[in-house]
Amino acid sequence: MSLKIEKNSWLFVESEFNRKQDEINEYKNLGISESKLKKLRFSKGDIIFTYISKIKKFSDIREILSNEIVKLPPSIKYDKNFELSIQTKLVKSLLFPDWINGMEIFDQLELMKDNSVGFILLNCPVLLKESDSKIILNAFNR
Repeated sequence: MSLKIEKNSWLFVESEFNRKQDEINEYKNLGISESKLKKLRFSKGDIIFTYISKIKKFSDIREILSNEIVKLPPSIKYDKNFELSIQTKLVKSLLFPDWINGMEIFDQLELMKDNSVGFILLNCPVLLKESDSKIILNAFNR
């Protein structure tokens, strides 16, 4: 399956625990802090590349389904206390053995050229340039 990106793309970082919660809840909501929501403008159709922090790998791609911010359903129990979420759907998920090594990808991204990887990841979600989105997407399409 070959995917194309027609809207903005975002790099999101999650713990493996939180990603598992998203999987259990069919990726319908993605919890996010209110402070990040105030700074960032997500739009319906935007794409999310999910990076798993301690494992240092990309696991899946999601699409934002609505411009509306909604309360995080109480059934989703993250390791952080999020009250709000964006509505998403799964576009592509890789099996655990096929997760993509983030360090190999980060070496190619313009986003990381003059920044430390750790600094960027701590400030996620971040909006990706089209060229960086294509690099990550190509890794998923292999």
